[in-house]
Amino acid sequence: MAEQAINTVYLLGEKPDVICDEIIKQLAAKVFDSPQTVPTPAPEESTEDEENMDLDNSATVTGAATSGLKEKAGTDMGDAFLLSQLVFVVGHVAVKHIVYLELIEREMKRRKDVGTKGKLV
Repeated sequence: MAEQAINTVYLLGEKPDVICDEIIKQLAAKVFDSPQTVPTPAPEESTEDEENMDLDNSATVTGAATSGLKEKAGTDMGDAFLLSQLVFVVGHVAVKHIVYLELIEREMKRRKDVGTKGKLV
């Protein structure tokens, strides 16, 4: 549906770049302006015993940090759909805009040729 909407904007719009610019801004605002916050565990006060931990105990600390990263990645996946929509729209608008600019270039060359032929006659 988004593809057809962008095609229609470029087909019928007088200034399709302005319209698509606004659409992209609104999608980007949806994706990036509402970050999901992940609660981070509060740092605990360290004692002398914790400061003198063995290297064997460091593996459990690393495992706890890794599970915290997995938890954060799980909550960020909620925005993946919006991000994929944004990337699709930006890509499709880019392709359509290249075609639009080529059409403008062709029209300008045609007018230039008509102008030079008119001056020669």
